Amino acid sequence: MKSLSVLLAILALTCAKPVLSQGVIPTMGTEFWVGFMENYDSQSSPHIDLFISSYQNTSGTVTMPLQGYSQSFTVTANTVTTVTLPLTGINTGSETVGTKSFLVQTDDTVAVYALNFDVATADAAAIFPTKTLGTDYRVHC
Repeated sequence: MKSLSVLLAILALTCAKPVLSQGVIPTMGTEFWVGFMENYDSQSSPHIDLFISSYQNTSGTVTMPLQGYSQSFTVTANTVTTVTLPLTGINTGSETVGTKSFLVQTDDTVAVYALNFDVATADAAAIFPTKTLGTDYRVHC
């Protein structure tokens, strides 16, 4: 009986897959999707930016595939590159399906952060790579 328990324990350890519920969520990758919602008051000087960093030199592009926008960028190792995006990429309204999303693709692994800034209000987020997002979602209304 004891040998069966040991065998099952060894089998469980060798066949176990990494579990995301353990708190390890990869935030670095080579492909990211990001969208920007309308900020509280965009009457002054709003801007939307991506901050991209990497441990190695790399390059990439930010595109809005359904809008025809494309911008190339380079990242120097251990620094942050700022990519300012067009304000036409901000989604307005609610409860609609839009076409204003940005695709970030890079040659090597990077981390991406987003900022939606206006006077007296700002929204920021760490953007997860596409592979981290999974395929099962729940929408709560």
